Amino acid sequence: MPNTTLLEQLIDRGIEPIIKKDKQTGEIYYDLQSGMKSQMYLYLDPTGGDTHKIKLRYNEEKLVEDLWDVLHTARYAMHGRDSASYFWHDFMKEF
Repeated sequence: MPNTTLLEQLIDRGIEPIIKKDKQTGEIYYDLQSGMKSQMYLYLDPTGGDTHKIKLRYNEEKLVEDLWDVLHTARYAMHGRDSASYFWHDFMKEF
């Protein structure tokens, strides 16, 4: 069973992920509904470990282990713009 700690922490901070399935790989992932220039799809570590990946646009991937890593990835995904969904703005203000 995958480690859901990071996912639970995001949910606790108001992020509302949508569960989806990658049609090519069959992997389950979570659309983090960033509302940013780049989408953010969280793939939990299938081994139950603490290193997960977030897929962005242009097939770019970032490895994340904690909320701090997710925050940095979110700021990167904004690509210099200030557009993001309201719950992401709230989450980013927290840090």
